[in-house]
Amino acid sequence: MMLEEFIDRSNPLRAMNLIQNEINRIFDSTLATGTGAHPPVNVWAAEDEAVVTAELPGMNAADIRLSVQDNSLMIEGERKEFKPKEGDTVHRAERRFGPFSRPVDLPFRVDAEKIRAVYANGVLTVHLPKHEAEKPRKIQITAA
Repeated sequence: MMLEEFIDRSNPLRAMNLIQNEINRIFDSTLATGTGAHPPVNVWAAEDEAVVTAELPGMNAADIRLSVQDNSLMIEGERKEFKPKEGDTVHRAERRFGPFSRPVDLPFRVDAEKIRAVYANGVLTVHLPKHEAEKPRKIQITAA
């Protein structure tokens, strides 16, 4: 839009609305290009484990890869592109497709041998038990 379109001295509210609409259009187009982290995750720590959940709707469990190194979990995969039938008209295409990788920082070292992952209803849930070296140890005190 040209600046002249915003200048309307007889109706300043209209000019403000035009500016707001243009700002909204810019933000909407920026968000639609996928600048946000994908997939969105939640991370929390319980007493003996960290839990990570990730939204991955429409994927197959076989198309999701997990790896852990040090204090980081890597979630990787590829979302297949939606292709309409020939002759169909697409009116809106906002869902992301293509390969993705999402590193997730963990609050402590985990025991890689005991990690469990479940994918159900479009949500990946990963249970990451604390490494033994991270768990607090009770120290016995003897009387002298």
